[in-house]
Amino acid sequence: MQKLKSIGIIIIIISMYVSVYIYWNHMQINEERTPVSSEIVRETTIIKELNLGLNNLDTLNPVKSNNKGVQNISKLIYDSLFTINGENKLMNNLVEEMAKLSERVYLVKLKDGIYWHNGDKFTSRDVQYAIEYMQSNDGIYKANVANIEDIKIIDGLIFRIHLLEKDDDFQYNLTFPIINKNENIGTGMFKLQNANNDQIVLVQNSQYARNYASIRKDKHKPI
Repeated sequence: MQKLKSIGIIIIIISMYVSVYIYWNHMQINEERTPVSSEIVRETTIIKELNLGLNNLDTLNPVKSNNKGVQNISKLIYDSLFTINGENKLMNNLVEEMAKLSERVYLVKLKDGIYWHNGDKFTSRDVQYAIEYMQSNDGIYKANVANIEDIKIIDGLIFRIHLLEKDDDFQYNLTFPIINKNENIGTGMFKLQNANNDQIVLVQNSQYARNYASIRKDKHKPI
């Protein structure tokens, strides 16, 4: 019974995430197509808070948690460098573009104008920290970064990834959540307000909607 309850909660969380994502994209399309007019009055319902039930909460850190519910909730809080769509195609997320310099070296440029929930700007060093953190912790994402030998910072938005071995598909491993030194903040559309053993409360990241709308029109553009 407990297992069925947990599965049900995970399904609900995924459904909520999909609904929020569809709603977000629908709103962006409407804003682009609808002319500005004083005669137009649009009624909208904006989700400002999510209350999520969760069983056996160990930690909200998606790198350390063994809870599948936490992994699903983390997608609302944290963004990743790339995402994978339903057709198994790699999609840009935090990354603006990536270039292959050699068999084992890739140049990565992040999107500009992205901020953490606390207002700090998202930079290359944040990616370096997240990757090194995952390499030093035995979590579910450690295998994703096992082939990364080093991260060389070029500037605030550009860095090089050096691999230990050639892997033409290694970008598919860059779909893990980018966490901050403050483990409870991310760059996603929702931010953590409160958490206990029974409930997690997420509130809308108004900064995401205000600052990211123009730079994220191609957020899910295939590679």
